[in-house]
Amino acid sequence: MVLASQLLLAGKRRETQCYEPAILAFSALSSRETTFLNIKSATESGRILLSDRRGWVDHLTGAAIVKSTIRVVAVQSSNMVANYLQDQLQADFQREELIKDGKLTPKKADEQQEEWEQREWDMRLKALPSKVFVGLAKFHAITMVMRCFEFVAEKMVDEYTLDRLTMDPFDTALRVSKRTHNNAEIRSDMYRTCLWANVIAFMADYSVHQVILSYTYYQYYQSKRKRRKASAANHPNDDDNNNSDLGPLMLSYLTKSTSLAMSRALGLFAAAFGGAWGSSLYPGWGTLMGSQFCDGVVASVFDELQPAVMKVQQL
Repeated sequence: MVLASQLLLAGKRRETQCYEPAILAFSALSSRETTFLNIKSATESGRILLSDRRGWVDHLTGAAIVKSTIRVVAVQSSNMVANYLQDQLQADFQREELIKDGKLTPKKADEQQEEWEQREWDMRLKALPSKVFVGLAKFHAITMVMRCFEFVAEKMVDEYTLDRLTMDPFDTALRVSKRTHNNAEIRSDMYRTCLWANVIAFMADYSVHQVILSYTYYQYYQSKRKRRKASAANHPNDDDNNNSDLGPLMLSYLTKSTSLAMSRALGLFAAAFGGAWGSSLYPGWGTLMGSQFCDGVVASVFDELQPAVMKVQQL
């Protein structure tokens, strides 16, 4: 019985080994067939694969620099106005509360309002050029990181997948709107398109901001360490000089890093959702506006959720 069982197991093992090459060959053929069908489908749709992919320095051409500068100026200006109006409403609410409590007269409140508006508006206008410069630097840094990610993806995936990762949602929305007028179908197609096309962009955006965050915390820790050493040399008996703040600093760093990762991950899906609905309303520009709006909402929500006690300046 034992010998019969061993012979039976040996036979099954040889049978399995005989089938393995056939299984592997079938899988390879199936994968190649899927890739061929995907490329054939993309070609028949009226566009060439990887036609939307940009070169390493395409964003440094004259027209591209003008477009990126206009975009950054528009974004920073709109953010400035939005923050100004939000702070203005908050300041007006606080003055109204003081008037109700009898701590401030209406005439004095009007004077304070005029002073606040003039001071805050001038201050924000002076800070706008530096914010535009920082925004442009971030834009070009993120673009270069995107090109690096695209170069790595080129070595790892087929042309069809790389085409989906580098597709231009603006042009795709125009093509889809010409192919069909069914809004549900447009939203479905554009959601997948925006989701795939924004993966590399959001990964690059997260990488750049993570590097900036890490460098900021490193600089803060080094500067505080130097101050602590100087204080210890002047006051060797001070117990505060022996206390390490590395634990709270690391907790704050990990909290902000996690929040940044979650913000970019949820922002990716939100941008795809906004791009899909924007494409159904106004293909092209509606795609971009919908993506930017939904991504901005997610970023604003995470900014509001950041606890004040976790700020580096308060450690």
